[in-house]
Amino acid sequence: MAWCYTLALAILLWGAGSRARGADRPLDFIHALQEAGYGDTAVEYMQTLEQRKEVPQDLKEVWDLEMSQSYDARAKNAFDDREATTSRAEAKKYLDKFLKENPDHPEAAKAVLNSAKEAEQTGLLLIRAAKLETNKEQAAEDLKQARAAFEDAKPRFLQALKRFEDKLRALPDPAKGTKKEKDEYERAHYEYLEARFQVALLNVYIARTIADPKDAERIKMLHTASQEFDEIFQFHRSDVFGLASHMWQGMAEDELGNIDKALDITEEVLAYGPDPKTATPATLVDSVFAEVEYEHLQLLKKKKRDEDFYNEAKEWLEGFKKNKKNVQLNYFQGIALEFVRASLAAAETATGPGKLRLINEAQATLNEIVRTPSDFQKEAILLKRSQGKGNTNEEPKSMDEAVAVADTSLASGQWEDGIKYYQKALELAPKNADPARLAAIKAALNKARFNIARDLYTKEKFAECLVASEKIAHDADAGDVAAFASSMSVQAAFSLYLHAATEADKDQALERMNQDAEYTIATWPGKPEADDARMLLGQASLVIGKGKIDEALKAFKSVNIKSEKYPLGMYFAGRTYWIRYLDEKKKPAAQRNTEQMAADRTAAVDYLNKSIDAQKKLADPAKPPAKQYLDAELLLGEILLEQGQSADAIAHLQPLVDLYVANKPEQFDATMRRVFLSTIMAYAGQNDLTKATEVGLKLLEIGPDTKEVNLGLMEVAKMLDLELKKAQAAVITNDNGANQKKLADTKKMLSDIMGKLKDRTQLSAASLVFIADVFASLDDVDSATAQYTKLLDIIEKEPDSEIGRALIKAKARIRSQVIGLKRKKGDFAGALTEVDTLIQDNKGALEPRLEKCRILQARAEKNKNPQDFEEAVKGWNDLGDMLRRSKPRPDEYYEVLYNTANCLMLEAEKTKATDKSAAAAKALSAEKLLNSVLLTPPRSVGPDLLARYQSLANQAAVLQGRAPAEKK
Repeated sequence: MAWCYTLALAILLWGAGSRARGADRPLDFIHALQEAGYGDTAVEYMQTLEQRKEVPQDLKEVWDLEMSQSYDARAKNAFDDREATTSRAEAKKYLDKFLKENPDHPEAAKAVLNSAKEAEQTGLLLIRAAKLETNKEQAAEDLKQARAAFEDAKPRFLQALKRFEDKLRALPDPAKGTKKEKDEYERAHYEYLEARFQVALLNVYIARTIADPKDAERIKMLHTASQEFDEIFQFHRSDVFGLASHMWQGMAEDELGNIDKALDITEEVLAYGPDPKTATPATLVDSVFAEVEYEHLQLLKKKKRDEDFYNEAKEWLEGFKKNKKNVQLNYFQGIALEFVRASLAAAETATGPGKLRLINEAQATLNEIVRTPSDFQKEAILLKRSQGKGNTNEEPKSMDEAVAVADTSLASGQWEDGIKYYQKALELAPKNADPARLAAIKAALNKARFNIARDLYTKEKFAECLVASEKIAHDADAGDVAAFASSMSVQAAFSLYLHAATEADKDQALERMNQDAEYTIATWPGKPEADDARMLLGQASLVIGKGKIDEALKAFKSVNIKSEKYPLGMYFAGRTYWIRYLDEKKKPAAQRNTEQMAADRTAAVDYLNKSIDAQKKLADPAKPPAKQYLDAELLLGEILLEQGQSADAIAHLQPLVDLYVANKPEQFDATMRRVFLSTIMAYAGQNDLTKATEVGLKLLEIGPDTKEVNLGLMEVAKMLDLELKKAQAAVITNDNGANQKKLADTKKMLSDIMGKLKDRTQLSAASLVFIADVFASLDDVDSATAQYTKLLDIIEKEPDSEIGRALIKAKARIRSQVIGLKRKKGDFAGALTEVDTLIQDNKGALEPRLEKCRILQARAEKNKNPQDFEEAVKGWNDLGDMLRRSKPRPDEYYEVLYNTANCLMLEAEKTKATDKSAAAAKALSAEKLLNSVLLTPPRSVGPDLLARYQSLANQAAVLQGRAPAEKK
């Protein structure tokens, strides 16, 4: 696109030089650019003038209006649909600003009216497309979009009408004014009538987008339009607006089914027209009256007044011919075609000379229609072919006939026949054929070829598609479809590579893909198809594999900033840099290229931000963000989280959580799971346990009951469980109000998570046991009992299931925990009986022995019986001796060690009143046990247990007569 920048520079230089030649030259130059279709350059030129502070006064006064019109011009010649939509939005923004700040400016109403006409024209083109569309679903979509365009135009027409009306009322009485004032009034009156007519007309257009003739809204719009047309006509019976309004009133009544009223109206309009029997020169209004006559004849047919129809059509056609009127008129040809159809229909029942006369008359007229370009020419050609000796397969005799047959073939999806007859049309083209017509035929020919190529691709005939699309791409006469075909050839070659059976076939397909991609990019560097090729090259480089990262990055980064693929290209560039970063990180630390890693991480963030910024500019606030946007924000959040920038990560991740919570998508995919879990981890990194839990609860609310989601939720629960242990440790260390509140809040959050998580079905055996254990640690005996009972039921009823087999291995532990709940309720006798049985049944199991020691200690602490204490100490000592010999020592060893020390301290406290020396000796023994862990605490000792160790060691020091910090 270098020529674009050269042109822009030349224009800027010209503009800079021209300023010396008059203050109005920039405005004139902008108008010239707008009219020539260089809206882009007009916008850049105005922005440059503004930056240089060289905007002349006359341009300042209409700055926003000229920016609006420049963006409108840009939209008409946009790079693609996305740029057109963006440009139209910018045009509307500037126009609204101009109207708000300059409500009385003479150009304001005209600007609104013109913008409304633009939207209206879009709708009319879509209605026409819907009529020609053979696919019902696409036709319905065209009508839907047409209505949207008309609805967009309607408030603008109403606004223009109000402005013109206000302007007209403000002008002085023309009867008493000067000639200049009278002329000004006439212009204002004309503008007012045009806007009023357009408002009524738009109601008819909107009604035509509603398929159901009985639809109440459709009927109301047509009634409103009919009344408005009638009012205009009553005050302007003899001028063009009055006659046009009356004609459209007749059409509205026709569409309402009021045929008689529509007939009366069209006959009133025709009364103002020329008499076909009287010789008069051709005039500009002949085309209007030809359309009214066509409508009148259609109404006669609907009323089944066949004889009246036939006589009137014949008289009208003969009158025009005798008067040598312009028979090239579009609706003259329409009337002639209807006359031919009526003549042929009458001939079917006629006999003798009358039959022959009707046929000859019809054929003669049909031959004339076939030779004359019009909207009805194709129908006439096809009708003539159907009349030709009963053989519709007869070869066309003229270019127009061949085109008509080809168009019909395409409409019915017969692409091969379409190609055949377009080629025939080119062969039959006369030497003086219109070059534009020939170009249109060639474009249609290649469009048919393209449809064949696309059909081959859909059927996964990639080799045939590749050949067909390459042929179109390299055809100089293919027109716009060549770029589409070239892009398809790249896709076909890549698909051929993916499906290739041998390495040789893969290499060949890859070579074709690269060649076609390079050709596409070189031939159409600024078109979307070139960006399609760039994106495919980049993706192929990643799929094909090793050593292709640089090629992929080059392709993604070269996507045109104007392309709708630009945000996706920037996303893929960022993601590719991140892939390379992670690949490097997998290597041993000594082998990593840390300089490249840092650069790749920075580049990943940079390109993801570019993607996000571009998507924000294009986003429609009324629609949910595209998946591409979510992916970019998520990946950026994950990168920031990996860098330890959890606060920055939250800024990208939390809005995604909010979005999912608000919309509650039906499908909970991997992206959503990553969003929630990354957000939870980011809040954990900020030590914001409340927000982390809040996100976890939202995940529980909208996340499905699947193993993947539940594993993530279990991570939240484990994080809270660890925080609970930290809170318990803080209370042991400093039992103040703040620590107690933190402990209570943490318990509640963990309880809330567990309360919802316990009802999920897709949980592993380890998760089920963990949930029960947490309830037990929270002293929620009822919930813990219910959960452990559920586990034991699974063991009994589903022993051969995957979870059942896993739980059987943990059965002794589960039963020990159930016994522990009895201990918590104070049923020491029952608990001891059950635990002894469990130990007997599971001689090698550690959990029942641990539980027995806990029961003995709990009983001793409650009863304060020396014999109970001795039994508890013996139990812990015996278990400690057994575990001390284990290699490696199990985690439970440290609980045993603590409880052994705790029992020693309890004995010391009991004996210090009678034997201080013995008490101090027991306290010293306890302190030594505790310090053996405190000096080098293992990872398995949680913060709560570690705090208990330290607290008990401090008590031991005090009992020995030392301050806690003093060592002996």
